[in-house]
Amino acid sequence: RIHCFITHEPLSMDALMKEVSDTSCGAITTFSGTTRDHFDGREVVRLEYEAYEPMALKEMQKIAQDVLDGVCGGTVRRVACAHRLGVVPLGESSVIIAVASEHRPEGFDACRYMIDTLKAK
Repeated sequence: RIHCFITHEPLSMDALMKEVSDTSCGAITTFSGTTRDHFDGREVVRLEYEAYEPMALKEMQKIAQDVLDGVCGGTVRRVACAHRLGVVPLGESSVIIAVASEHRPEGFDACRYMIDTLKAK
């Protein structure tokens, strides 16, 4: 029901959507955080992420478990979250989240909760 991972390779939205596919759900909601070309009026050419991977993965799994435990409603059935480390060029994803839920409002809420909580960590 939870699939979280960290990689140095490009992320695939299709792969995460397949991970959460569930015939009991009417919605798969996704979020992709990409590298944009500016921040606070300054040019950005790439982002570079580093993390202590075991701790970061544990935090990602805890956030996903909170969602499954009902923090965003009781109809979320499956959650996937992937974070890319290393250099992330313009336009490429640094984080992807996919949520399967019976109804779309809980899926949207879950994606927002997961990215907001992940960014706060």
